[in-house]
Amino acid sequence: MLVEDGAERTAVDSAKVRFRDLGKRDVDWYLSTGEWKGRAGGYAIQGRGAALVERIQGDYNCVVGLPVAALLRLAPDLVRAESSSPRWASPTTCCWTSSRRSGA
Repeated sequence: MLVEDGAERTAVDSAKVRFRDLGKRDVDWYLSTGEWKGRAGGYAIQGRGAALVERIQGDYNCVVGLPVAALLRLAPDLVRAESSSPRWASPTTCCWTSSRRSGA
């Protein structure tokens, strides 16, 4: 949801994830990594959890947690912000960062 000048705009995006046929050994391995802790869905596709996935249908960024395309439909100026010098992180981290520090 984005609120700008009192107007609320929302967007919804989705993706389907198909997991490989996982055996006990696969599941035990992933659990032993601890990577799953604190993750929505119990795995991290951007990390070792990618080994569990057969394919995705939809936007990878949506699976990671930030549907970038939907966000930019709501706020296209995010990538053109004048003073913040936005830059995109590597595709494996899938997040937006800014060189501007909060409180500065």
